[in-house]
Amino acid sequence: MEDRQLAGLKLAQQYWMDSRNADRKLKVKMARDLHGFGLFSLNQLAKIVRTNVKVIAGELEKNAKGGRFTPETISSLIIMRQTLLQNKRVSPMLLRLALQAGTSFSCIVSLTGISYGAYYRDIPREFRREDSEDES
Repeated sequence: MEDRQLAGLKLAQQYWMDSRNADRKLKVKMARDLHGFGLFSLNQLAKIVRTNVKVIAGELEKNAKGGRFTPETISSLIIMRQTLLQNKRVSPMLLRLALQAGTSFSCIVSLTGISYGAYYRDIPREFRREDSEDES
């Protein structure tokens, strides 16, 4: 049985690719499917399905924390979650790649389940300050 968090990330990756050619109705359906995992904020859902957050907010209730998120980092987040599930340490380079691409450390922690304290020292200093200011 697959981990629910990992399943949500994988579905998000699929919808990120599929939403390129989707109409509004399908994008709302995709957002609703992902919303059921309770992983993503409404802003994050809108980014994943490539629509305006107002479209999503009109259809769904808030049910997850936010944080700065870039859908292009989903594949890295999937690898982090898989690594964590194998009881292995996530590569600091993988963390840096996701940070440099625009996903905040707090968002990475929230979406992958990695320990904030165990990885905080692995992230470059310039991302530590931004993260504490960006809890949107």
